[in-house]
Amino acid sequence: MNKRVVLKQRPKGVPQKEDFEVNFEPLHLNLKQGEILVKVEWISADPTQLVWISGMKSYMPPIKLEETVRALGVGIIINSHSPGYKVGTYVSGLLGWQEYCKIHVSKVEKIPTAVKPSLYLGIFGMTGLTAYVSIKLLGKVKKKQVVVISTAAGAVGSVAIQIAKAQGCKVIGITGSDEKVQWLKDLGIYGVINYKTDNVASVLRNMCPEGVDMYLDNVGGEILDAVLMNAKKGSRMILCGAIQSYGLKKPQPVYMYPLVISKSIKMKGFIISDYQDKYEEAIHYLSKLHKKGELVYKEDIVEGLENAYQALKKLSTGGNQGKMLIRVLHEAPKL
Repeated sequence: MNKRVVLKQRPKGVPQKEDFEVNFEPLHLNLKQGEILVKVEWISADPTQLVWISGMKSYMPPIKLEETVRALGVGIIINSHSPGYKVGTYVSGLLGWQEYCKIHVSKVEKIPTAVKPSLYLGIFGMTGLTAYVSIKLLGKVKKKQVVVISTAAGAVGSVAIQIAKAQGCKVIGITGSDEKVQWLKDLGIYGVINYKTDNVASVLRNMCPEGVDMYLDNVGGEILDAVLMNAKKGSRMILCGAIQSYGLKKPQPVYMYPLVISKSIKMKGFIISDYQDKYEEAIHYLSKLHKKGELVYKEDIVEGLENAYQALKKLSTGGNQGKMLIRVLHEAPKL
């Protein structure tokens, strides 16, 4: 049998245990040509899933009720009907919240086994690629420029601040707890703001009176407003997420939008799937940083599929530190 978690109902705000249901389905071992059976080991929890379970329209369709929760994962092939994908090979793809996934090889990517597989959901996966695209390709940061990053202790944010630091930028991170503030300070960036206790606009003004050159936004709302008030003329703002509005019927407003016009600010939103062709370039760059000790990471791990909802709950409330993951604890298979 295959243990899986399905969406039982649309969350009203922060995801709760009752929004999901654990059930079992027969494990079908017969494979069609090109299919593989993957034993899922790690599952990624990402802010975009909060959109998928909410029913909102997005770049991917909402997850239907009674459907296995969609999620990126990594696992090992235990059965194959594709010559190029041998048993024992690790792959990543949209494997979902389940113990086993039958999937066509066109929908997965092989991953090397030289490093921990979960890193291919983090710094060497979509997380790392998102940070790389944000800072290097779209942000086009230069040495000594002021770079501000929200959710700076999160999965994407923590990689982004280290890329910007490696580029010689004056990096300021925005986060939401004293523990996260200290971790970011330990990374050696210029400054850290706790948005829950500090006046973000005022502290930014004191930290960088010269103004902000580039901002990576993962939240929207009032924090985006605070950065807009401190932006330089001609600055760049890369919009990666809007977690402050996920799960709300009405998105958080941005009141300082007129400053985009008066300061000639360039704002660019993007979906990481549009930059898949930059994956090898990004991994090459990130691997070099990692080898030099200039890219450190944290994993925040939830144990077991039945507790997977806690990962989304943490993301929704800002309770995670680093990359949010679910470790799949396999029960004895019932074939």
